[in-house]
Amino acid sequence: TQGDTHTPPHTGVKHIVMRNDTPERKAERLPLCTTVLPIEKTARETASPETPEAGSPLGDGDTITLGDTETEDAQTPNKTHTHAQQKSMCVDIKENGCMFSVDLLNSPRTGWFFDRRALRMKIAVLCRGKTVLDCFSHSGAIGIQALKVGGAKHATCVEWNAHSCAITRANAERNALNNDRFECVHGDARAYLSEQGGAGNKWDVVVIDPPNLAPLESMAEEAEEKYRELIGFAAKCVSPGGHLVFIAGTRVHQYHTLKRCVAQGLMRGGRRGCIVGEYTADLDHPTHIALPHARELYSFISHLDPGA
Repeated sequence: TQGDTHTPPHTGVKHIVMRNDTPERKAERLPLCTTVLPIEKTARETASPETPEAGSPLGDGDTITLGDTETEDAQTPNKTHTHAQQKSMCVDIKENGCMFSVDLLNSPRTGWFFDRRALRMKIAVLCRGKTVLDCFSHSGAIGIQALKVGGAKHATCVEWNAHSCAITRANAERNALNNDRFECVHGDARAYLSEQGGAGNKWDVVVIDPPNLAPLESMAEEAEEKYRELIGFAAKCVSPGGHLVFIAGTRVHQYHTLKRCVAQGLMRGGRRGCIVGEYTADLDHPTHIALPHARELYSFISHLDPGA
């Protein structure tokens, strides 16, 4: 109220980042924008009111409104997120004993998928002493945890976005992973899988975690074909007796459809195997019983036949 001099207790929270920039918002005819709200300012910030230069952190209260954008492309998940190409806001996250830097503005959604925390640990445990290929790796969360937590022999992360690759390499450095055990490839994951499979190169564990390929219901069939294609390419890169991990974040597709895509994709890749693990979001990300379509994370771990 007017004249109220009450000072709220210090929480340590400096900003709230509000992301409203996904293709779903466009379908709902809402403006695509990102807003940073100041909560508490330090003395330095209060004394520095200048507008941030290109490439510097976003300023307090800055709002960026996007124009019309196309739907996210399967191989360039950040292509349409042009709002933050000149700004950044990085925070540190600790997960399963590993440290990660996350850019809240130059990343898909919020930049970090907390609902996959347990899944990343399950994959890490699976990778002990093995070679790992992590496709659509973003900040390298799966590959880095496979090395540091799971004790993998070597991990290769493949990511299209150059900014994400830079963050991945920095994250590997922060977790004391040297180049003898870790590699980050800047490139098209689909093309990389196709090329490596065609060349006969194989890994013990291959992870494919593409962006949402069907933000709209009308794109469901096209996305299913892309899933089958990706799984087929990935299957050719898995060593005999190895594992293929397929992760899908989608509200358009349901469990049985995605499971069928796994089976058809393996057949397309000329491989046989069985699903040995199926996982969804962590327990701290519940799905309301009246809103089954609110569930958007599905993952399948397949063990491929040794003789394949």
